Amino acid sequence: MNRARMLELVCLYLLLTVGCSGQPELVIDGSLDPADIAAIKNIVQHPPEAIDGQEAPDDLDKRILRMSVLDSGDVEVRTGEIRGPLDGGGHVIRVRQIEGQWKVVMYRWWVS
Repeated sequence: MNRARMLELVCLYLLLTVGCSGQPELVIDGSLDPADIAAIKNIVQHPPEAIDGQEAPDDLDKRILRMSVLDSGDVEVRTGEIRGPLDGGGHVIRVRQIEGQWKVVMYRWWVS
């Protein structure tokens, strides 16, 4: 594949994943009620310490890319930025519904 075709494919990839806004649309894997989505977004914007005492990273990226429902009451939130294929990074925030409230279980990094 020549360089021009590779650049064309990268640009197409970015257009499809990021679009014109500069940030990808939120992807939700699984089923979440709108109220749960709003509550989880609020946790990401105002991160508490995790239930095990782990503090939110000082540099927590709050741009939500994806929410993945792992099972009933357990959701993984991926935040950050995707600049291109194998060029992105951010945080993973695991949240769990405990007694009707969404709580942070864990924070960690992701990078590609």
